[in-house]
Amino acid sequence: MFLRIFTSVCLPIILLAGTGWALDRFLRLDLRTLVKLNIQLFVPAFLFVRIATSNLDLLSGLQVVGFTLAMLFLLGVLSFWLARASGWSKAVRKALQMSTMFYNCGNFGIPVMTLAFPGTGPVIQAFVLMTMNLTTFSAGVMLAHAEPVPGAPSRWWTVLRQPSLFAIALALLIKGLGATAALQSVDAIWKPVQFLADGLVPVALLTLGVQLSQTPPLQFRGPLLAAVAMRLIGGPLLAWALVSLAHIASPIGAILIAGAAAPTAINAAMLVHEYGDGDDEAGFVAAAVFASTLFSALTVTVVLTLLRWGGF
Repeated sequence: MFLRIFTSVCLPIILLAGTGWALDRFLRLDLRTLVKLNIQLFVPAFLFVRIATSNLDLLSGLQVVGFTLAMLFLLGVLSFWLARASGWSKAVRKALQMSTMFYNCGNFGIPVMTLAFPGTGPVIQAFVLMTMNLTTFSAGVMLAHAEPVPGAPSRWWTVLRQPSLFAIALALLIKGLGATAALQSVDAIWKPVQFLADGLVPVALLTLGVQLSQTPPLQFRGPLLAAVAMRLIGGPLLAWALVSLAHIASPIGAILIAGAAAPTAINAAMLVHEYGDGDDEAGFVAAAVFASTLFSALTVTVVLTLLRWGGF
């Protein structure tokens, strides 16, 4: 079962991400452009299509949103107290929080859910991604700042103009009005959006490979080891506890647990690079992205195998 899950779920992800890594080594691709294409085009299209066509009921959707918010809060608290108990600096504490709280539910989580849980997985993951995007570009921006910085309204303006927010709002409106079928009948509008949504998985994985190629490695010890362990092991364990306490039934529960095993989000590294104290802090989070993504092929396979054995 372990080998079957690895070859059918994780290996395709590794091969596509590896293709992106190899292309960047030979061609030196523009990472900023690729990231912008994902954030500004492919992710909003994916969110719009998945939410507008979702059959997920309101209660299940609220469960997913509440679960994701609880994960973010608890991981933030746990990493804060770990850093404080270990005597690490404030900069390390913030980098640890950014590395553990915000996980890659987009260009890693969506392909995993698509392959491991066809049908239901991408729908649930769209709601996780929606919640994660909202918190990453609001609470994440604030956390990335060491001290309060003048011009906070401009940062909120940056949050409010994210295209994913408009895509989510429009999809919820169309779904609420019951106009999804009517929109799908307009091929000139629906087909291009559908093509973009379907393109997210391959483009996101290629982008992930380029990101890994351009991430400088750090020594794998101390706080970095703690960050990777909390993200890849602590994440799914905490998710299992929350799913059990909230009595979230499968397949939703299994999808949430598997999704919580995702590596550190590249968005966390970009926020720290943009708003953080310096290169050391940004380098820590970037290294957490690299190391957690590298080891996630093994840990995600283990988590999926345990979920299948456990009957989730």
